[in-house]
Amino acid sequence: MRTWWNHLRQFDWRTGDVRRRANAVAISTVLHVTLAVIGACWLLPVSARPASLAIDTLWSEAASLESFDNQPLQVVPDDNTAGSDSLGQAIFLHTHSSTATDGLADMQEIGSFEWQEADVSAPQSLTQTVGLAGGQGEGEKNLKGSGAGEGNAHGNGTGNSTFFGLPADGKRIVYVVDASRSMNHPFPGPMLTRFGRVKMELVRSIGQMTSEQEFFIVYFNDRAIPMPSRTMMPALPGTQNMFLRWAAEVKADGQTNPEEALLLALTLRPDMIYFLTDGNFPYKVVENITKSNQNRVVINTIGFGEDKGEKLLRQIASHNWGDYQFIPGDGPES
Repeated sequence: MRTWWNHLRQFDWRTGDVRRRANAVAISTVLHVTLAVIGACWLLPVSARPASLAIDTLWSEAASLESFDNQPLQVVPDDNTAGSDSLGQAIFLHTHSSTATDGLADMQEIGSFEWQEADVSAPQSLTQTVGLAGGQGEGEKNLKGSGAGEGNAHGNGTGNSTFFGLPADGKRIVYVVDASRSMNHPFPGPMLTRFGRVKMELVRSIGQMTSEQEFFIVYFNDRAIPMPSRTMMPALPGTQNMFLRWAAEVKADGQTNPEEALLLALTLRPDMIYFLTDGNFPYKVVENITKSNQNRVVINTIGFGEDKGEKLLRQIASHNWGDYQFIPGDGPES
């Protein structure tokens, strides 16, 4: 009887020992597998990880920006048959020039602007002619001065840049410009249309910026049409030329809805926004933009050619520390 009991106790002890060993092996296996997975994730190449973008935009066409390389900057009037905008991928334009000296690798420097009706200086490093009448300028002219300005009394280096008479006080400026079909309406002067006149003013305003300032252009019609960059760009000769050539190529078409473009502009955290339109829009745009402007960005508004949106433009300006300006469509602007 005692022998049977001893055998039973010995069997129970061996069974418990096997269980303990099995548990230890299981725990060890789980730990090793976990460490292996963590190590594999850590060693993955950077290219395999998802990248975050400052601005996520949707482009209507896949045309390459290489078409802008070594092309003269032409601001040409648009007609009523203008189609949709032709845009490229959200990439930076690189050229094959090795002579750039503005601090941006592979960026091209070409010349100075010719002005037929402006008495301001433009950067000499931007040499291509801006044709003010259907792209038919009178040839290249050398202008004196750099348009760099002396800064204001506080020494912030913002220069003397303006946009339709409103000063560009700030280092980070976003231009939100109407590119709807109504901007093809005739406008007095050599540019012939509203859109052509606004394009010329973009060239003049951005050309007056100092190298310490940054800019971004967002056209809009039914949707936002941002310039092909994920960030604001410094006002250096290479970037000025590149993105002004892009701006000159965009066509005016579609309806007027500025909300998406204004919200995009606010995400860039600028010091100032210029918002220009010739149309009307829902009051909810005023409410949504004012509510979204948590960083107290100055928003200057410009009614162009028609004053049907004046009330809303004045409200946006007054609610967002800006000024309102009206440019009449039947005579020279003030």
